[in-house]
Amino acid sequence: MRLCQEYTKGKAEFLGRYRTEAGILSSVLLADCLIVTREGEHPLSKEEYRGRYANNLFLLEAPEKWSGKVQKLEGKRYRSYKTYHDLVTDYSDLLVFSGLYDDVLTCPLQEQLEKYCEVKLYGRGYYEQMRKVIEVLDLGSINVPPTRFRQPQPNSSYERQIMDTFLQAVGSKIQADAERN
Repeated sequence: MRLCQEYTKGKAEFLGRYRTEAGILSSVLLADCLIVTREGEHPLSKEEYRGRYANNLFLLEAPEKWSGKVQKLEGKRYRSYKTYHDLVTDYSDLLVFSGLYDDVLTCPLQEQLEKYCEVKLYGRGYYEQMRKVIEVLDLGSINVPPTRFRQPQPNSSYERQIMDTFLQAVGSKIQADAERN
């Protein structure tokens, strides 16, 4: 989850739309993951489901235009990832580039949990459940402090390819935004 926090911060700042203090906190992401996957017991949170990759720790549904791999469960389509790194890369893209989480990324850190629950349309009960999970498991201790950030440095050709793809996508988005204005 720390990698996802670092990626959300790095991507948000690279995009330049807003400045974020710390990305989306690891504690918020991990609490959400633990609750939605029933502490990792959900079949799609496992590495494989029905002999195919799953690795979907946030149970992200796959929209019709999703071009990645899909797993079907109980009449719904879910995104499927070869690795957890693929999940983190995709989820941090969703958190930063969709625009839905702008308020979460820019609010003071102490308000982030509440804003995250609002955006996800979770009710007050879910917020209280996440708050309790963070407190009981001391998840606040895993957050990357704002002063300790580093830009993700790819250490393999595969990670370099992912980073290059990300930079190309961001460059295309910035160019498209500039052309619209």
